[in-house]
Amino acid sequence: MKLKDNRHLSLCLYLSIIFGITLSASTATENLLYKYNHRHQSFNRSNRRGLLAFLSSYPQRRIQKQTYFQVTPLLSPRLQIINEETTVRQTLHLSSTQSSNNHNYPIEYEFGLEIDICKNAYELAKTVRNNQNLLSSDDIFEALKEKIESLQPTMSPRDISGLLNALSKQRVNNIHARSRCQQIMLMLADVVISQINEKKYNSRDLSMIVNALAKLRVKHRKLFNEVANKAILIIDKFSAQGLANTVNAFAKANHRNPELFDTVATAAIPIIDTFKAQNLANIVNAFAKANHRHPKLFDAVAAAAIPMIDTFSTQGLANTANAFARVNHRHPELFETIASVTIPIILTFNAQELANIVNAFAKVHYRHPELFDAVATAAIRIIGIFKAQGLANIVNAFAKANHPNPELFDAVATAAIPMIDTFSAQGLSNTVNAFVKVKHSHPELFENVATAAIPIIDTFSAQGLANIVNAFAKVNYHHPELFDNVAIAAIPIINTFKAQGLSNTVNAFAKVNHPNPELFDNIARTTISIIHTFKAQDLANISNAFAKVNHPHPELFENIATAAIPIINTFNAQELVNTVNAFAKVTHRHPELFDKIAIVAIPIIHTFNAQQLANIVNAFAKVSHRNPELFDTVATAAIPIINTFNAQGLANTVNAFAKLNHHHPELFDNVATAAIPIIHTFKRLELTNTINAFNMLKYRHPEFDDKVGSISMSTIDE
Repeated sequence: MKLKDNRHLSLCLYLSIIFGITLSASTATENLLYKYNHRHQSFNRSNRRGLLAFLSSYPQRRIQKQTYFQVTPLLSPRLQIINEETTVRQTLHLSSTQSSNNHNYPIEYEFGLEIDICKNAYELAKTVRNNQNLLSSDDIFEALKEKIESLQPTMSPRDISGLLNALSKQRVNNIHARSRCQQIMLMLADVVISQINEKKYNSRDLSMIVNALAKLRVKHRKLFNEVANKAILIIDKFSAQGLANTVNAFAKANHRNPELFDTVATAAIPIIDTFKAQNLANIVNAFAKANHRHPKLFDAVAAAAIPMIDTFSTQGLANTANAFARVNHRHPELFETIASVTIPIILTFNAQELANIVNAFAKVHYRHPELFDAVATAAIRIIGIFKAQGLANIVNAFAKANHPNPELFDAVATAAIPMIDTFSAQGLSNTVNAFVKVKHSHPELFENVATAAIPIIDTFSAQGLANIVNAFAKVNYHHPELFDNVAIAAIPIINTFKAQGLSNTVNAFAKVNHPNPELFDNIARTTISIIHTFKAQDLANISNAFAKVNHPHPELFENIATAAIPIINTFNAQELVNTVNAFAKVTHRHPELFDKIAIVAIPIIHTFNAQQLANIVNAFAKVSHRNPELFDTVATAAIPIINTFNAQGLANTVNAFAKLNHHHPELFDNVATAAIPIIHTFKRLELTNTINAFNMLKYRHPEFDDKVGSISMSTIDE
């Protein structure tokens, strides 16, 4: 049998099938091998399709193992050999027992053949969908590219959307496979752009296209914009699922298009009753991810969800609550309904869902103790399968909701310590911050957090750095190495700190008495540049921190005073006291500020506690700033609560009055009476100052004098 060219061979093979011409396997093999040995490089796809059709027509008994292994290389000669051959054998009607230990052919042969014989895009999409590991090699990638290029002129919108959908389901377990898949998808995206205004893309096509690209994180701004424009024009053709899936794709791809989202919301509201539970969850989740608030849509979703809440999956319940929380859309009835349906099935929630649902309730400040207790019980049972982020999120939610649960927090700490190295910077700072908020002490966890934080300190954001030292300071856990590393990391990014972050950071260093002049100077410089953004609490805290570590900074304090005066009415009692106390400690006189503080303090002096009353007059006395009205008001407020003063408070109060020569016999009489029962608690300096104050203003209190005379100064602590 002499064959002149490839077409001749292919034709003969087809004829042998159609007319039942009997060719022996050996004759066929001989001719095929002749072709392969002499001119196999000229074989094209069409020839190989004919060859495959011929071979597959043979009864199983007519194709012997030797024939199979001799002919297979013809089908895709450019592929290299590895150890897979299953699909090719099946295509050629070979049983698994007919394999050879010496002749194993790769899975690429199988996929290459299947791609090769696809006659149209529909068949190609089916092949891609059925073989989810297609892009594991460069050879298949090239074969697929070639096939798409050859079919491209005949592809319809449905073909492209179907093929993209199939590609999005590929298993891309490594960066190379993902890259190959993304390249092919970008190729198809370009095809869409070239024909989107010429061919009729329907709502289903548009939704599938953007969903496929979003799933594989393929960035293509032009395509998403074109799809958005097209979708807006035909928005009334979209189904409930189509609307939800489309915005979900845009949100996943982080592609903002406010006009599309508004149009989708407008279209969704009238047909909201046609949405299924998953559609409702998906649409609000998409709007939340895109940070696109639309109160009318969220209200409509809530109204539709409540009657069918029991049809929501656990993920749907968690995602819906989370979506409402992310856009800060409070809907008590919906949250109450979600809680009521969640509690009975709480044991079916996975770790992430448990963390998400309490996080949502905490974000919108919706207290539901029964739900939180149920979540705690369920979480403890499966605490071992929580990932780092889930552990951080769940304790953060309980802390935000001010719902302590010692058993849960202990379980989280126990689970977190062995995997502490897997926590992100934010996870570490959020976790210790949560423990502090609910006043749950766990030194071992804090030590492990510090150890894990130091090597990754450069990955912390400004807020993260502020939060972690603030948490350690609040529980008075001094970790010098952590604080030093935070200072080193903070200085280069100090300009990214906000007002609260700056004040919290210096306040934390001051609380644990960890001076760092370079950090404090950098914070001072940055504070001055943004002083107009500081609130009352920030101004009070930052001045107090500098004073605590005895770090005077005249320019900073002058700017604090200038910023504080216009907003002095917003300061509460503690902030007023802390501010004047800080100025007094660093001996920074500012008469205008002190006068303004006195004016604001006098009307609210009844809200001051014993320590605040003592501190405010002490601060005025230290800088020798007289304000008789303030001192009289303090005396009047102090007398009814004089028994709540401790030894230091009593000593400081009379000492301040004496320093400024401000007489108030009734106050001194009450101080003496209060001091007698607690005279043994006075330190030597406190008692000396008290005696001196009485002497300076020439006050006598016989009982107090007798009590003082009856004790030996040597028995009083320094």
